[in-house]
Amino acid sequence: MSVEKTMLAVTSPWSNQKSFKLIPIKTECPFTEVIFDPSTVTLVVFSKETKEGLHMVPLRDENGDIAKPKGQRKNPDGSVSQKNYKEKQVTLETFTEHYLTEKEEIENLISIIAVNAESFNFKKYLEPPTIITPETPKIEIVK
Repeated sequence: MSVEKTMLAVTSPWSNQKSFKLIPIKTECPFTEVIFDPSTVTLVVFSKETKEGLHMVPLRDENGDIAKPKGQRKNPDGSVSQKNYKEKQVTLETFTEHYLTEKEEIENLISIIAVNAESFNFKKYLEPPTIITPETPKIEIVK
């Protein structure tokens, strides 16, 4: 399989964490964007192919403002919703998304499509995040 390298890997923050993404550098690129989420160690690939799907969007009033509910909104489980606006379900055309979670598959795809896969150190982002917890103080019992 011969695939032309049509993307460039660049450093980019994601949810207040250091990360990277790939951006198209040629019009022939089959993807609109590729983003790495370090919190889930997932590479999200947005294809140029589109699909129709149902999405919830804010409902607008006659002035174009987001419509507010008259009372508290309830979730299906009966709890109070954190959303303080009305919504409606619409059909939208969106880009097809693909999710890669296996380290080897992420490395393979980047090496195939990124022109700078050899020089850009994307592998440093592929390790799961380290959770830092305060150290429990040691208590010595003196007899």
